[in-house]
Amino acid sequence: MENELRKTFEITQISDAGIYWLKENLIFPDGENGIKGKLVYQKEMEEYMDQETNGVEINNLSRELEWENGEISLKIEPEE
Repeated sequence: MENELRKTFEITQISDAGIYWLKENLIFPDGENGIKGKLVYQKEMEEYMDQETNGVEINNLSRELEWENGEISLKIEPEE
């Protein structure tokens, strides 16, 4: 079981006609901008707010996660 592959995380990318979009990313410890001993979860949500001024609202979330007892330490529910 030590070398077994298991699905432990799911990331999403969604776009709705350029009006709303969501992008999730998972950065591993040895990846670019990775943190030793941590997985970095990032989520960016953008919404086109105003056609006249091209206003866009952007929300970012970043969390550092750890691998503990065969599971990721924090459960993050997928977007619906």
